[in-house]
Amino acid sequence: MFNVIKPEYTNKTFRMPTELVKTLGQTAHDMGVSMNNLVVQCCEYAIANLDNVANEKISVEGDKPDASKPVLAKQPAERDD
Repeated sequence: MFNVIKPEYTNKTFRMPTELVKTLGQTAHDMGVSMNNLVVQCCEYAIANLDNVANEKISVEGDKPDASKPVLAKQPAERDD
């Protein structure tokens, strides 16, 4: 039997540089996907390929660390004043 799967989404607002938003919009248009879909895919890819300073891989699936990838320094958190 065919089952329709509807992913669960949460609304969240982010501030982004104007030029990045323009680039995301143009890229989404060029690729034939929604801007939301593009941002979700970009975030998932970035998280799956990012190592924190302790070299522990952050992943939605909970993957183990990959020592072959470079360790990136954490950036200071932006304040929401």
